[in-house]
Amino acid sequence: MSDPAPGWVTGNLSLDIDGRSLSLEMTIPEGPVSPRTMLPAFRFLTEALVHVGVDVAQDDGLQITCQAGCGACCRQAVPISTIEAWELRDLVERMPEPKRTEVKARFAKARETATAAGLWDVLLEPEHLDNKELEAKVVAYFGLGIACPFLENESCSIHPERPISCREYLVSSPKERCADLDAKGIMRITLPAKASLPVGRLVPIPGRRASWIPLIAALDWADSHAENAPHRPGPALLREVVEGVLRQEVREPRKQDGPEPRG
Repeated sequence: MSDPAPGWVTGNLSLDIDGRSLSLEMTIPEGPVSPRTMLPAFRFLTEALVHVGVDVAQDDGLQITCQAGCGACCRQAVPISTIEAWELRDLVERMPEPKRTEVKARFAKARETATAAGLWDVLLEPEHLDNKELEAKVVAYFGLGIACPFLENESCSIHPERPISCREYLVSSPKERCADLDAKGIMRITLPAKASLPVGRLVPIPGRRASWIPLIAALDWADSHAENAPHRPGPALLREVVEGVLRQEVREPRKQDGPEPRG
């Protein structure tokens, strides 16, 4: 590997996760940067955690059934962090025409459908709901069949740039079961920890306890909230996320007894 460019530092990150050792070489900005600049590192960490979860599942005789062309989970109320909302907004703005206009139209249609069903404001500000009520709203949202604006031919059109919570969502049950979010028997792959949780806390949402935004609201939210998060050294931001990962305990059973906001 070539030496990192000036202002960047390469180091080894060693973690003991779920009884397994992870050794990751990462090159990150050394000086103060916005939390969004660290998204590639957070995605890399996520993929490593997912790899551990998949290895454990396969050791238990389970197989991942997710594949291209199966977009059922892309109709869920996908939660994303604030930094991912800004990233997705800018990703859309960089798209060439007519692609950019088409994707923006899908976002607008998703908002229109969710608003007509009385779910837009609920998902944007879910603090007044308890877990059971929120689960019911998530199931109701799934029932609307709103496809992710980035879903094309039942596959993710921004797969390399997809949100962290999407990377963390894998199942081992037959794909047909994913068509009914409220059904028993959806078997999610248990991850040792989720990077999406501490990443979501890096830049809190003003006036809210919850740290996630529905993906379909990414453009509206990013346009109405300026990206003014304080810049911090890259190693400090990575350390905060890693510490958040290590503080977690596995709480989610392999057999999912009901829906939940992803992430």
